[in-house]
Amino acid sequence: MRLRSRSIVPVLFLLLSSSQLCAQEVVMLNDSVNLYWIGKSVYVLRDASGNLTIDSVTFGSASRRFVKSKRYRSNFGFTSDAIWIRFVVENGSATSTDWLLEEEYSIVDTATFFAPMNGGEFTAANAGIAFPMNERAVPSRLIVFPIHLKPSERKSFYLRLHSNSDLPVDLQIWKPPMFSRGQAHSDLLLGLFYGGLLIMAFYNLFLFFSIKDLSYLYYSLYALFIGYYQFCMDGLRYEFLFPNTIGFVNLDINSAVSLMGIFWMLFVREFLQIQKYSRRLDNLYKILVAIFLFELVIAFFVPGPVNYLLCTLLWTGPVLLNIGAGVYSLRRGDTNARVFLVATMIFLIGVSLRALRMVGFEQVSWFNGSALQVGVLLEMTILSFALGNRINALRQAHEEEKAMVRSRIASDLHDEIGSNLSSISVASQIVRQGANLEEVHRRLIDEITAAAKETAESMRDIIWFTNPEHDRVEDLTIKMRETAARLLQGLEFTFEASKSKTIMGQDLQFRRNIFLIFKEALNNIVKHSQASRVRIKLEEKPDEYCLEITDNGIGFDEEGARGSAGNGMKNIKRRASEIGCSLKISSTIGKGTTVLLTSKQG
Repeated sequence: MRLRSRSIVPVLFLLLSSSQLCAQEVVMLNDSVNLYWIGKSVYVLRDASGNLTIDSVTFGSASRRFVKSKRYRSNFGFTSDAIWIRFVVENGSATSTDWLLEEEYSIVDTATFFAPMNGGEFTAANAGIAFPMNERAVPSRLIVFPIHLKPSERKSFYLRLHSNSDLPVDLQIWKPPMFSRGQAHSDLLLGLFYGGLLIMAFYNLFLFFSIKDLSYLYYSLYALFIGYYQFCMDGLRYEFLFPNTIGFVNLDINSAVSLMGIFWMLFVREFLQIQKYSRRLDNLYKILVAIFLFELVIAFFVPGPVNYLLCTLLWTGPVLLNIGAGVYSLRRGDTNARVFLVATMIFLIGVSLRALRMVGFEQVSWFNGSALQVGVLLEMTILSFALGNRINALRQAHEEEKAMVRSRIASDLHDEIGSNLSSISVASQIVRQGANLEEVHRRLIDEITAAAKETAESMRDIIWFTNPEHDRVEDLTIKMRETAARLLQGLEFTFEASKSKTIMGQDLQFRRNIFLIFKEALNNIVKHSQASRVRIKLEEKPDEYCLEITDNGIGFDEEGARGSAGNGMKNIKRRASEIGCSLKISSTIGKGTTVLLTSKQG
């Protein structure tokens, strides 16, 4: 588009304008340099009315209000002003005629670049989110304009910028091939950022479906929306999703900020289990979630700049609340709270630098421009480790809950059934002492007494195994040694045991069956073997755990006993099969019997 400046201009204005342009620093382009930061070589004019035209800033009174920039990167914060930028470029290259002007901030609403032509005319090229991609001077997510200069040619260019959000300005002039390489490098870094967020989001979403813990769901949604927010801020949403549809970019950004806040609050509330430990804190989190929901709704009605600033400021309260909740949980003994606080502080630094830049307090730099992305990645990575540790914490809590149930069952069995069995035994003995009982009744009472004692003994074993205080392998070894001393009274026996990691790693059912096999084998020796010596050996080999019981009794014929084994031997074989152990029983008549039980490790 061509624009013609006014044809009749006062001589004074022409002289003043000419003298100003001659005094302005010139950006000299040459073949040896591929990139120029021109921030300190430009003059800036703030147009509060937004009504200035290229004519008025070129030859009108406004042309004298340009002020030289003192920084390579400027920051105008939230402003409704239109920003005019003037710079002079001379092509000192003998070969290159095409260059590219880039403004790095991608969500400027309107950017118009004015290039002078002969006869006082200007060509105007547009970019910014107010223009579809097919109407931009260069189809890029950034603000890019072509510059054409013949060798030794010098021209003064004007750039008008206006934004409904903050307005950082970072102007650069590139050789086109170098610009393409720089974009490829930038796209690679962006790909790593978004790829990392997506991996963490979908990995934790998978964990949610596996574990059914809402922390993982909220974390995944938070990661997705913070990724979408940055996707909009980087101009990628506009370039790839809706390249030729204008509008809704600021609405998308504001909505993403609100949704980030909603799922961040829900995540922290669930992760730190606020609802279980503090009703007051829990109510604060509910209020903040409601505020973010309200902000999400009013984003459709409030003007973009107001809503954008409101969304930014709205995050101050939640971040401070999260720090307070983390400190509270840490004092309560939650080990994950320490990791959470580190992640939150890193995120706070990133958000603060971004917010300071947005309001214009902090000048534009690579550090504060990328601080939020870096902070988000570090925060999400640290929280991923915390969530991984949460799996172990949940498992531990589950085990502790089971231990409490087992302890309660053991106590109930001891108090109720154990007491009743003792009462039955005592009452039977008292009845037996009566003078009027017949012999048959005495035998029945003796059987009742024996059954009660045997049941009480078995119940004590069940209570012992049910009690979680006896889960250590050392406790099982002591229990087996005590049982051997009680059952083998009057016999000479040895008990050898090495420390075992195998049984310790097994569950309650495994350890209980090991003990019952051991006890059944000793009962068989006492009842049937007529042995005088017994050798018991518990040994852990490199790849297996062995329980070996040998006696010097009368033995038995293995072939003849295969089809007529008693219940005790059948119970031993059944229990060994249930827990996947190898059982070998060898016996010779007159030379004793050996029972060898082996459990493969791993």
